[in-house]
Amino acid sequence: IFSDAIKVLGAPGGGFYASQAASGPGEKEGQYYTWIRSEIEAALSPVQGQAILKHFWSDVKGSVGDTNRHVLFRQPTNFDEKTILVLVEGLASLKKERLKRPAPPVDKVILADANGKMIRALVDISASPPTTPEDRKLPMKLALETANRLLEDGYTPGKGMQHIVAGINQA
Repeated sequence: IFSDAIKVLGAPGGGFYASQAASGPGEKEGQYYTWIRSEIEAALSPVQGQAILKHFWSDVKGSVGDTNRHVLFRQPTNFDEKTILVLVEGLASLKKERLKRPAPPVDKVILADANGKMIRALVDISASPPTTPEDRKLPMKLALETANRLLEDGYTPGKGMQHIVAGINQA
């Protein structure tokens, strides 16, 4: 999640954009992040497909609107080491398959409140065990860049912080 947030939502000069849509123009709602059973079965080996469907598929939770598309929803189960390996490989294969889809647009507005939460998350990541001083560098660097961007572009002495720090809200 951390690397995806940086890659997709990271703004040049620091900070993070507000959001990425769940689908592109002309696509079904949520199409980029959702799956139908046949897509999973086609993208994975039978063992991986069976494991993903068993542990991440729900006919009740995860469905999107009136479509047969589903967000993969982790079922509350414990996994043995072999299952974990199969799931990790299967999820990596699905991510590669998803990256072949056209990426939905990003709302290139920088919001003060969302970026404040991102700063907190980055600081928490840098402090979470097990970390080494090397592991802490990138999240702390990004937290500081984000804080600096908010202060430089969004803060006015005597007036306070703007809600929209940069960009045009396209929503």
